[in-house]
Amino acid sequence: MPCDSVTTQSVNLANAMTELVADAMKACGFNLRSKTLSRITARNRDWTEVTWVKGQGLTVLGNSNPETITKLTQVYSQKAVTWAAQRAGWQVQQTGANTMTVTRR
Repeated sequence: MPCDSVTTQSVNLANAMTELVADAMKACGFNLRSKTLSRITARNRDWTEVTWVKGQGLTVLGNSNPETITKLTQVYSQKAVTWAAQRAGWQVQQTGANTMTVTRR
């Protein structure tokens, strides 16, 4: 019999993967200004600047709204789940705004 389980996770961006943070920033409309293995700086057209530092997390400066970090965290989470599932050879399906289903092939 198949076994279904639901797992909820929280994300600590201080421990995030550099490439996935950069991809999330791009997906949220930010242009990368600088990127190293431990630091990324990006800016959007509203002059909001986002800096991510490994071990510290996100800093948002400028014309930001409270949803900026929430949106970046959500997009990063989707990218992290997809990356991990694909690496394991599993399938990912978006089943809701912030919900994904991962199944083994």
